[in-house]
Amino acid sequence: LARVMVRRLLAAVCLALAGVASALVAPAAMPRGLATSSPAKDATTVLDACRRNTKKEKRQRNYENMRKFKRGNAPVARGGGGKKKALSRKKLTLKAQATKEKDR
Repeated sequence: LARVMVRRLLAAVCLALAGVASALVAPAAMPRGLATSSPAKDATTVLDACRRNTKKEKRQRNYENMRKFKRGNAPVARGGGGKKKALSRKKLTLKAQATKEKDR
């Protein structure tokens, strides 16, 4: 009676270990009959649809950012394009010193 119980327990443990091991093994390494396979055609279709959506969203983002960060009219005094940038403190002090020297 004890031997039968031990054998049944051993068989249950072996089946449990086989189930855990099959979960840890990659499906490509398992025989085709045991592996649950999904058709590759469906997977690529889903990925392509997702990719199409992300491209559409990216185009929309780029369009919005283009409008948000669009350069203004060219400043007349500088002759260059884009927004007129403020001078740094160092450049402002140098400019003030230069005007002082001119006025002397």
